[in-house]
Amino acid sequence: MDPTTTYRNLLTAFDSDDHDTALELAEALAEWLERGGFWPERCSRTVVRACLEKILGRPLNVASAALPLFELGSTVITPAALDRLPAAEVQSALARHVTGDWGDLDDDDLAANAAAIADGSRIFSVYHASDGTKFYVITEADRSSTCVLLPEDY
Repeated sequence: MDPTTTYRNLLTAFDSDDHDTALELAEALAEWLERGGFWPERCSRTVVRACLEKILGRPLNVASAALPLFELGSTVITPAALDRLPAAEVQSALARHVTGDWGDLDDDDLAANAAAIADGSRIFSVYHASDGTKFYVITEADRSSTCVLLPEDY
């Protein structure tokens, strides 16, 4: 299942007053999440949860949010990233980063981040803003700081 596409289709169906389709998609997404599937990308878990609970008429049986895996330290953002990235998307990326959703990484980088949780080395994430802008989130090995930056800032 692609939870992001399912959620978008659910919202489209709901906005079009196609409540049967919205309910069917909400049930499928809720089942996915309740079995431990990953959440829709670039969506607030709180908003997704509220939407599903409204459509289903019952509480969603999943944790509200994943627990942080490490400390971010001081969070900083480069001037270029601050100028190009919406603040809400930066906040979402930071929340994903600290809970182990590292975005668009290959298997080697995913493995390196998993090891970094245990050994205290640098943690690196790659995300894309809604307009397609690629950006990085990097937490230093000593966990003193986390920086949001564009590839050209690296």
